[in-house]
Amino acid sequence: MSCPIRIVELDCSPLVVDYGYEVTDKDLLAQWIADLCLGHYRQIRKIIEQIEPKMPATEDDAIDDIVSKLTLSDDADNRSVYRRDGWLFQMMSWIALNVDLHEKFNKEKIFMAPPHTAPGQHGLDGLAVVLDDKKLLGSIIITEDKCSEKPRNIMTSQIFPEFVKFEKGVCKNRIVTGVTSLIEPVDDGDVIDAVQDDIAKKDYRKYRIGITRLNEHADAEGRKKLFADYDRKVKGDGKRRRASSVYVGDVRPWMADLAAKVIANLNSKKRAHV
Repeated sequence: MSCPIRIVELDCSPLVVDYGYEVTDKDLLAQWIADLCLGHYRQIRKIIEQIEPKMPATEDDAIDDIVSKLTLSDDADNRSVYRRDGWLFQMMSWIALNVDLHEKFNKEKIFMAPPHTAPGQHGLDGLAVVLDDKKLLGSIIITEDKCSEKPRNIMTSQIFPEFVKFEKGVCKNRIVTGVTSLIEPVDDGDVIDAVQDDIAKKDYRKYRIGITRLNEHADAEGRKKLFADYDRKVKGDGKRRRASSVYVGDVRPWMADLAAKVIANLNSKKRAHV
């Protein structure tokens, strides 16, 4: 399987395990993200599972709508840039988690929420459920993604507070609803009935920080500085604390180039069926 990213795991236990990744093919990544933007997450998941998907037809107006969301004016403010980059990064992170989980588990055990459908969308950035060999609850992975030039600052000001809320039981209904809605469509009722009492228990939760890291965070010591205090915000077994970091150099120009590649790919799809 040709894949645009490669998982590079760095174990900084007991603080965190960083299931980081490298972008190995930016053009292919843009192609996958273009399909995710159009809602074709099921097809990208099949590619990751090494199954040839049947790609759906896409109407021109759907492509135009996505292109308009990704196209910024020359004088676009920072908020617009951050929203666009955050959306693209969330899809990168979604791909990375898919690849990582499918390298470790049988596909029948993995349930993942699709990426957001627009920039700045509210709600969990990522939610995944992994069942154990007996089809009982293994883990619930809650992701917060941030694309930033200042990863440490945004982690302490935005990501950690969100995780603390979940640990305190705030918005627990979001987890229950999310997990149930992922499993129920492919379940005859037995799995949900078996795990429903466990969904709200925090022991099953694993938190995942998807973030752009700096060059100074390249090695284990740098990674420990980046994720310092994670164990104070999410206590307990180190397996509960995950990360998924990536180094792309100068973040904003890199993301602008990715956006241009995604737009070009979308427009090529439009021309292909005119």
